[in-house]
This record gives sequence, C-alpha cells and structure tokens, in this order.
Amino acid sequence: MKLKSLLFLVILSLLIAEPSIAESHSAGAPMRSTHSLFTFLFMARKATSITQFDERRTDVRVRRNTTPGSMGFVSGTQMEQTGGSTLRKEDAVTYEVTSSQDIDSAMGEVLTTAGIEYAAYDDVMMNGGGPDPAVIKPEFVHKDDLSPQTRAKIINASRKCDVRYLATGTIDIGVNDVDPVSGNKRVYVSVRANLWDISTTLPRKIGSVGPVQFSGLGPDQSVASRNALIIAAKETALSLVDQLNAKGVR
Repeated sequence: MKLKSLLFLVILSLLIAEPSIAESHSAGAPMRSTHSLFTFLFMARKATSITQFDERRTDVRVRRNTTPGSMGFVSGTQMEQTGGSTLRKEDAVTYEVTSSQDIDSAMGEVLTTAGIEYAAYDDVMMNGGGPDPAVIKPEFVHKDDLSPQTRAKIINASRKCDVRYLATGTIDIGVNDVDPVSGNKRVYVSVRANLWDISTTLPRKIGSVGPVQFSGLGPDQSVASRNALIIAAKETALSLVDQLNAKGVR
C-alpha cells in the first residue's frame, strides 16, 4: 500500500508540472536568457575639416642616342621610353568628439521597445570602475578603434556589473552640404559598431554594423546633424536587436 501511495504521488506531481513545461515551449517560443544584460558605448565624432588631395603624377623619360663611330658611318638611332606613377592620398579628416546624449536616447528607445534589458554605460562606469567617456574621447580624434588597454578596462567593468553583451562603436558626422531637391542643409553620418559576448575569458565578436551611411535634412547644419544622428542611432539599435535576438536574447 505504501508503494502504491508513493507511485500515485509521483505521477500526480508530474501531471501538475507538465502544463508549465509545455507552456514554456509552446508555439516555438524562445527561451529567455538568464544572463543577458546589455550595455553600449558609442562616440559621436564631428568632422571639423576635410582636406582633399589632387592626384600627383610623376613622368619618367629615358632617351638614348647613338652617334657615328670612328670605324665608319653609323646611322644615329633614338629611343624614347616613358613611364611613371600616380600618387593618390586619402582625404585628411580632422574630428572633434561631441556629445553622445542623442545617440544614447535614440538607441535606448529602440532597445526598450524591443524588450532588451540594458544598462547605461554611466552606471557601469560608476559601479564597475570603468573609464570615463571624457577620458576615452581623445582616442577617437585620430583613430577609429579603442586602444586594447581602454577596451580591456571597459570589459572588466562591465563584467563586474554582470553585463554579458557589449557594443562599442563610432558615429561620424560629416561636413554639411545642400540637398539639391529641397534646398535644405544635408548631413551624412557613418556608423561602425561591434557586438561582443564578454561572458568568457576571451571576448567573442558575435555581430557588427557597417560601415553604413545615413543622411539627415534640416534648415541649418545643427538640425540636419541631429536628425541624421537620431536616424543612424535608431537604425543601428535595430540591427543590434536583430543580432541579439539571434542569440536568444529577448
């Protein structure tokens, strides 16, 4: 009798648990990651000047002459060989790092709507001891990437705050021109971003964005720049959401 009672209780407990198990996998619903906190650090750079270089061509000419010799009449011959090279130099762009508040707000709006749990980098900095963005800014004036030392400090601080996914990148704001259709000021921005899983000793790159360009219009350069920046930030966030979803982060 005791054995039958025990068997009955085991079967009853399985029947009670079964609906919740089936419910969690119903309709192919994705399992939510239990450790999927996300943070991002983007720098906005504004081009203050662009110097364009013309092509420079160097021509080389070789001419050989033959003259009559002492052993008789020798007809003169002439050969001319031309060649050279063309030098092309990339545009020299000078940047200054500007406020990234518009980027943070626009990306945060998309992430929240998509249900992605994220922490502001300012909180990671304060609680995990990460480097201040003000200290990081000078690195982006002349380079596109973080130094290995700065990147390691950001990753270590994020890990201390239980962050698993980290995105870093730059949004470059170009010099304005005039839109030929509307006559408004037009500004292009270029985005580059990398997405990392930092849960293991060696961070793993699991996604990226760009480089890709977006444009914004406005009555003046300030408005056009801001519109372009917001568009770029939202589109970048949507791309990152898709890549996080592919990893099971909802």
